Amino acid sequence: NKLFQSSFLLALTGPNTTLLQLSGAAALNAFVALLGYFAAAYLVDVPAIGRVRLQCYGFLVVGVLFVPCGFLLESMGTIPLVIMYL
Repeated sequence: NKLFQSSFLLALTGPNTTLLQLSGAAALNAFVALLGYFAAAYLVDVPAIGRVRLQCYGFLVVGVLFVPCGFLLESMGTIPLVIMYL
C-alpha cells in the first residue's frame, strides 16, 4: 500500500536528499513489496492458509498498523513510522 510512501521515503532519506538517494529508497521499498508478493503467492497454495484466510489476515494486519500511522503521524518519530510501515 502506498498511502504513506512519501512519509516513509522521507524517514529513510531525510529532508535534504538527492534524487538518486530518493530513487534508491523507492527501489528498496519496491523490493520489500516484491518479497511480500512472493510470500503471498507461496502461502496461497498452502492448504492450511489459502486465499481467503490470507486476505483476511492481510486486511487485519494492515488495518491494525495503518490506524496508528494515520492518527499519530505528526507526533510519531521516524523510527517507529518506518518499523510500522515495513
